Amino acid sequence: MNAKWPVVAIFLLASFTNRSETVLHEDVDCAKTDCAVYDRAVAAYRQGRSSEASALFLRACDKGDFRGCYGQGLILFESDGGSESKKKANRYFEMACDKDHRNACHYLAVAYHEGLGTSVNMELALKMYKDNCKGRGHKISCYEAAFIYLDGAHVQKSNSLATEYFERSCEAGFWSACYNAATLINEKTINGADATLMLSLYRKACSGGILDGCNSAGTVLESKPSLHVGGETAAEMYRYACDNDHSMGCYNLARLYFFGIDLQRDSKLSLKFYQKACDTGFENGCVMASIVEDE
Repeated sequence: MNAKWPVVAIFLLASFTNRSETVLHEDVDCAKTDCAVYDRAVAAYRQGRSSEASALFLRACDKGDFRGCYGQGLILFESDGGSESKKKANRYFEMACDKDHRNACHYLAVAYHEGLGTSVNMELALKMYKDNCKGRGHKISCYEAAFIYLDGAHVQKSNSLATEYFERSCEAGFWSACYNAATLINEKTINGADATLMLSLYRKACSGGILDGCNSAGTVLESKPSLHVGGETAAEMYRYACDNDHSMGCYNLARLYFFGIDLQRDSKLSLKFYQKACDTGFENGCVMASIVEDE
């Protein structure tokens, strides 16, 4: 991708691999079902007693507690039973998904996406991801839908739709998606509204621990200082990233000190942060540390 902001490594974070989101709790009316059976199943599952958990999840499912159906699907999905176990898991996921259990719906979408216990069906997988994203607020389903549109291998490639679903994932609290949405916005012609949104998304990513977001927020603020209204400066964003061993954050902070951009020129501090950029793996930091040291 072609970055439009100075000295920033722009890339999309890899697709989320732990797609399962093994959250076992969903709202259920305990007046209509025996929640105690399910609670015992969860306790057994978390303690690694899979056989006991399976029996209890099945009992809960049979009694109409859709969470038990999901739990049984989860155990089958995680087992070493191969394709047949995945096929059985999908049946339980479908039962739970029919009752709007969002994690079960996500697992079912993953099954169609990757051909786990069923044939690959990308059209259905995308539909299920989108429904689970929009209808149930499942952040990873939003994320997967975004990547399908971004990849364009199975549907018409659409950066605008990818951005939309990354933003939905971000709003649901998946911080890598905030970074990806901002990066896609950076790919198109930047206007004032886009730059403001991009900065907001990078800041969200940063607040969620995505250090690339902190560094990228710094580059936006450096290029458009007018966006600095009651928030952090570019130097502060770079410093935060650097304090957490982000090599580009250190490099950019060093650069500000070296050239006296928004900070008083300081060769000692410049050398310190170029050297830290070098120590944390950025080769240009090593080159610049040598140059500053020889001044």
